Amino acid sequence: MMTPGQLWREWGGWLIAALLAVLLYRLSAMLAPFVLSFILAYLLNPLVGRMEKLGIARPFGCVLGLVLVVGMVAGLLLLLLPLLQLQISALLSQLPEYWSRVQSVLSPLSKQLGRELPPALFAKLQAGAQAQAAEAFGYVGQMAGGLAGRLLSGGLAVLNLLSLLVITPVVAFYLLRDWPLLLTHVNRLLPAVQAPAIRTLLQEVDNTLAGFLRGQSSVCLALSLYYMVALSLGGLQSSLVVGLLTGVLAFMPYVGALTGGFFAVSLAWMQSGDWHLPALMLAIFGVGQMVEGYVLTPKLVGGRVGLHPVWIIFALMAGGALAGFVGVLMAVPVAAVIGVTIRYLLARRLLAYKPDGTIEVSPQA
Repeated sequence: MMTPGQLWREWGGWLIAALLAVLLYRLSAMLAPFVLSFILAYLLNPLVGRMEKLGIARPFGCVLGLVLVVGMVAGLLLLLLPLLQLQISALLSQLPEYWSRVQSVLSPLSKQLGRELPPALFAKLQAGAQAQAAEAFGYVGQMAGGLAGRLLSGGLAVLNLLSLLVITPVVAFYLLRDWPLLLTHVNRLLPAVQAPAIRTLLQEVDNTLAGFLRGQSSVCLALSLYYMVALSLGGLQSSLVVGLLTGVLAFMPYVGALTGGFFAVSLAWMQSGDWHLPALMLAIFGVGQMVEGYVLTPKLVGGRVGLHPVWIIFALMAGGALAGFVGVLMAVPVAAVIGVTIRYLLARRLLAYKPDGTIEVSPQA
């Protein structure tokens, strides 16, 4: 029978991890500024480290890095928000015209279907389709009305937004300033026997996260700029909305291009009424995919990330379902840790096999 000390050594780490997971889930509503601050500090730490090597004091370098990032984000918002508002308003005003154009295409198809199917079956299908459409539009309207009501009267939402804007830079500054000290404390807490293996594992996690987060963020920014400019030059009226949506969703592999391409082609057809503009949109997205696949991703992300696209999509969707916005923020880091750990354990297990098929157990395993 195992002693309490042996039980703790065997299961203590798993118990602490489970308690932390439950605590994070319960506190997910208030963790967004802190998780975002940690990600921001992680992304800016190499820049602050280079400033420190150039002789700039670390606190001053932290302030410079945060001012640079906050200034860029604020500048983009001030530049894009008025234009996005105009395009969204124009799109909403044109929706009835677009819907009538869609109906003009669907009406002959519906008549042809009515001639081919028995009258009773066709009437039943038509009534079901109308009911589903009415339910979908009602659900969308209900969601939009509820969101507008919360934005107008929800003090808690305003408070959360203010806390996100105010707390995030402050917490990120302290994390950046104390980053070397935090690493030193974590290093001291590592068990002496397993410390080399844990350091190797953490270094691989850091390489994976750095390659994906920093690289993929640059890819998203480049794609957003490309699609907004290219779609505007191509003549799409909602070019900024579609381009920004495509660039943001490019964080999920293939999802951004498929979603943006669908909206661009659909809006282009409803805007022009023929297939010349939609064909141009397809050409723009084809060029964008080639640039992303052969230039941006190899140069900015690289091939050592090791995170499969399906695993990333699953992690983002699971994180959003479990913990909302905080879950989405934590999804990729957690996925990287899990993926790297599994690969590391599998590699050690495969290397432990002897030629005769038996397993050589390492004392540090």
